Amino acid sequence: MDPLLPHSEPDPESAPREALLAELRLSEARLRLIFDNVPALIGYFDQNHVYQYANKGYTDWFGRGRDIAAGRPIIDVLPPKVYAVVIPHVVQALKGSRQRYEYEMEREDGRIVNARTELVPEFGPDGEVLGCFVLSVDVSEVKQAQVAVAQAQKMEAVGQLTGGIAHDLNNMLAVMIGNLAALRDRHPGDPELAEFLTPALKAAHSGADLIRRLLTFARQQPLAPRAVDVGEVVADAAQLLVRSLPDSVRLLTSLAAPRQRLIARTDAHQLESAILNLAINARDAMPEGGELRIETDECLLDTAEAAEAEVLPGRHVRIRVTDTGIGMDEATQARVFEPFFTTKRFGQGSGLGLSMVYGFVHQCGGGVLLHSRPGAGTQVTLLLPALDESAIVRAPVGQSLRATPDPETAPARPGRPLVLLVDDQAELRRIVRRQLVALGHPVIEAGDGDEAREILDAVPDIGLLITDIVMPGRTDGRALCRHAARARPGLRMLLISGYSDEQPGLQDPWPLLRKPFTPEELESVIEETLR
Repeated sequence: MDPLLPHSEPDPESAPREALLAELRLSEARLRLIFDNVPALIGYFDQNHVYQYANKGYTDWFGRGRDIAAGRPIIDVLPPKVYAVVIPHVVQALKGSRQRYEYEMEREDGRIVNARTELVPEFGPDGEVLGCFVLSVDVSEVKQAQVAVAQAQKMEAVGQLTGGIAHDLNNMLAVMIGNLAALRDRHPGDPELAEFLTPALKAAHSGADLIRRLLTFARQQPLAPRAVDVGEVVADAAQLLVRSLPDSVRLLTSLAAPRQRLIARTDAHQLESAILNLAINARDAMPEGGELRIETDECLLDTAEAAEAEVLPGRHVRIRVTDTGIGMDEATQARVFEPFFTTKRFGQGSGLGLSMVYGFVHQCGGGVLLHSRPGAGTQVTLLLPALDESAIVRAPVGQSLRATPDPETAPARPGRPLVLLVDDQAELRRIVRRQLVALGHPVIEAGDGDEAREILDAVPDIGLLITDIVMPGRTDGRALCRHAARARPGLRMLLISGYSDEQPGLQDPWPLLRKPFTPEELESVIEETLR
């Protein structure tokens, strides 16, 4: 170094100071890293309601960058509805009172989220409040779980209530259907009478189906799959929709040609409910009106297409429900089939419709595809494994309109066994007795299980026992069948029940026929039982 040039002596204290500052900066960086990665929202605001710090979780929660929160007033950061909830607690916290509260917020992506927050005042050396720490946790999943539990409890209550009245309702419907069918069969060639009887019978059957569907919805009742003409189901659903859609929504259907019947193994009632659910969602997505299109056809899926729909490759019946509504973003599409997920406001939807559609279709061995874009509408495609038309089993032409022999004069047919009919409902016994006599069976009646036991012990010629399950007295239908099996080995037995959700017991070797039933259904089950 040139001795003529000025120079300064090194400060002996600068090195330790720099080391200390470096250590502090490292410590601060570590703390920030920790705060930014804890699963919580952490912030701090001063006496002037201005944020001085907010971690990454906090700024991400409100959908804003870090530079937005720090140095900005609370009123500029929080959405107006959240601010209205929060500000009273802020005022109290800045007076020195620790505060706890919860709030709900709609995020910029449309999701509804919930937070549980605690405000912790910071006190200065003289006891004055300098500001408050904000400690929040996301409780959205907890809230959703609570809603799910409440909804499940509500559905359980619906199931219990419906199950309690289903037996009586089905018995009443059985009497109605039986009498209407008897009147129809007495006058098979009267078109004027048929004009009134046909819709009455259809309405009564619809009532029975409604009870079964409600129990299915509330209690997860197993499906009743069979070969179904999908075109007929869609056409019936379209007729219902015409009366329920507003004038601003135009319904268009494009069904397969009449000669091309689309047959799938499914539950007709659940399929109709699925289509109605999709149509109702489409209607709600078009508040200003639009076009709702329902199309059916058959398609052949290759391996890649089948994998996308989570089905096996091959022939499928395809049902497409398309609307011109507001559409869905990717976040909504990702959750739309989740149970209890809904974008509707409280009280306007349970969030069960699409999840039930998804579950039902997969139970049938099918799949669901969803295509939607914001502002461009939505298309939901149901894929069901196709069957050949020969899978449809129909009664011979004219069977349902045939003239039934007068039950009061119809002779017993050779080979038809004597039937012991047991039911505590006298009117229903009369209806079923008429149907049995019309089929050529001699009939003995009993009003309860105890009376039926006495008749069984006294009349050896009984060849078929038909009994209700739920009856007053010491002996219900199942107990009666067990007694008959011990006392009369080889006796054929048939259970009937008005409980739509009644399932054959695990040890029951006897068939079950649900009320209300038609004479054709009774005849078919009896033939199976006697075979």
